[in-house]
Amino acid sequence: MDKDGVTTSILSLASTPGIWFDAGAQAAHDMARLCCDFAAEMVRDKRGHYGLFAPLSMLDIDPTLKEIEYALDTLKADGVNLQTNYGDKWLGDPSYRPVFAELNRRKAVVYVHPLVASCCDRLNIGTFPPVIEVPHDTTRTILSLLVSGTFAQMRDIKWLFSHAGGTIPMLAGEIATVLRQTGSRPNFAASITTLRMPRIRPQWRRSPLSYRCHKSLMAAITRIIRSIKLRICDGRCRRKISPQFPVAMLRGCCRASA
Repeated sequence: MDKDGVTTSILSLASTPGIWFDAGAQAAHDMARLCCDFAAEMVRDKRGHYGLFAPLSMLDIDPTLKEIEYALDTLKADGVNLQTNYGDKWLGDPSYRPVFAELNRRKAVVYVHPLVASCCDRLNIGTFPPVIEVPHDTTRTILSLLVSGTFAQMRDIKWLFSHAGGTIPMLAGEIATVLRQTGSRPNFAASITTLRMPRIRPQWRRSPLSYRCHKSLMAAITRIIRSIKLRICDGRCRRKISPQFPVAMLRGCCRASA
């Protein structure tokens, strides 16, 4: 971090393997507590150097509510860390409503990271499954939160979605059209603007994950969220620019990981 000029990093748990290994809800709860305590110790040891998004188990609602209380009240975590799916359920599933109601009451930050859904790990068409399925699973969970009414009803949650929202920027128009045609779902394009999208803060140059700042993706994002601000690092300086930026200025972003 010091070498690359990173002042603060937020600790979170990768969705794979996550905190459960088909060992049941109690084991997942115990693993969540273990990870939270370990990360909280890092935060205490180097205060200001680290923040914490606490992982939640989500397999049993009552223990998950206790995890929220412990993470936010006792450990003073900066937010919570969720997967896009848990087994065969995405975040818009009605069973998660009490969890989001509590997070909404607390005006919490909810950071969501994708993983390959259990239904789709064989759909790799000859390549590594996350190449396609990881960004698409972010889209699945965002859409489930939208059509379930969770976004509309839990407006005090500050949502953070990894990888610039997966494939949502490219599919937003198609999703909005289909939902309008059905007449039974809210307008996607209008609803998506209610999300508090995070600023994109590239921190490492020459990252192999530069697709997250590819010009086609950034163009799609800025079409649906006009107020977004980008922080570009071109190796010499850092500066904020507006969404209407020339392609040349995107090169620094394309060398960075958002």
